[in-house]
Amino acid sequence: MVKQSLKNMSPQKRRMYMRRRLVALAALVVVLALVIAGIVGIVGIVHVVHSSGDSSGAVSSSSQTSSQSNKSKQSKQTSKSDKQSSSDKQASSKTDQKDDQKADDTKQQEQKNTVKNCNASNLQASLAAEPVTVGVGGTVKFKATVTYTGNSQCLIDLSNAKRVLTITSGDEVIWRSNVCPVDSRMLLMSKGASGSDESTDTSEIVWNTNRTSDTCVEDGELPHVDAGTYVAQLSFPDMKKLSSPQVPIIIQ
Repeated sequence: MVKQSLKNMSPQKRRMYMRRRLVALAALVVVLALVIAGIVGIVGIVHVVHSSGDSSGAVSSSSQTSSQSNKSKQSKQTSKSDKQSSSDKQASSKTDQKDDQKADDTKQQEQKNTVKNCNASNLQASLAAEPVTVGVGGTVKFKATVTYTGNSQCLIDLSNAKRVLTITSGDEVIWRSNVCPVDSRMLLMSKGASGSDESTDTSEIVWNTNRTSDTCVEDGELPHVDAGTYVAQLSFPDMKKLSSPQVPIIIQ
């Protein structure tokens, strides 16, 4: 019908109709262009907003990670500092203890260097036996006591080598406590109440009623003495004038 209408139109009306169609088409093209431009603009804005959010999240995450890393480093540094401080204190404490020990050793050594040796004039010796009567092959226990009677201090070696117990029968030496070698036992004797650790020393010496030889032999290998009366006494090789009273021992 459009074609028939165009044929029935005059040339002037036909041209006006075509112009209107062209204008309408151009307007449609413009509208479509505007719609497309609007859609593209909206998509661009959404993309920009999304990118901005991701960037902000990344920055925030990076900031948090950096903060945590810094805190971790500070914590490690603080821990190392505390450990170092504790180690320094322990080392200082050990050094102080060593210094104190050295000072004590030095003081004791100086004291020994200035203290004189004991002598027979400021010492007393005594000897007691239990039992005083024993069968052949029996055992007698002696208590050897040395008492300091001076007014200051003195040093003395009271080992079995310097405080000697001797068992005799007549003029014959039967047994001696100093046949075998022993370590020295240096003591500082000082003025004090009778019986105190500083003024008196008491040691036990055991005699298994056997006979010593001129050399050191195991006690179990020594021969036992015969029945008879024997005499025990303390003597001090370095102090000839000091000795204990004699104690008789009867072996049956």
